Amino acid sequence: MYVALKIGTFEESIGPRGRPSVLVDVRQGVPTLEQMQEIVGGYITTGFRLLSATRPHVQIDYYVDDEGLCKSDLPVLAYAVEDYEEYPTLAGDGVFVGGDTRDGETIALTQAEVDQVDAVKVKFLGWTSQ
Repeated sequence: MYVALKIGTFEESIGPRGRPSVLVDVRQGVPTLEQMQEIVGGYITTGFRLLSATRPHVQIDYYVDDEGLCKSDLPVLAYAVEDYEEYPTLAGDGVFVGGDTRDGETIALTQAEVDQVDAVKVKFLGWTSQ
């Protein structure tokens, strides 16, 4: 499984400059690079990583658009993550996937790891400028 996080880019959201909605879409399998790029709307970069609470040698990677903070009209968000003292500030949509720390391969998340992702807190800070 992997988790696509769509923020303020779907019909139910309040329009630009309003407060965005968040859609969490749990999908089966392991996404390809192209699927992850489609979800984030550009080239991917690591937003942050969490260690899996249930599997050794597994981390949960959150990928975002590498130019998200430079693009217009994207929601800017801070993430409260237990493993970090800082709150990463990122913009736009993202995708959570598993990562094997031994070989760097992208792997599927377990249900317990999806639940761990669900515990990540997101705070809306505003919008990127035009």
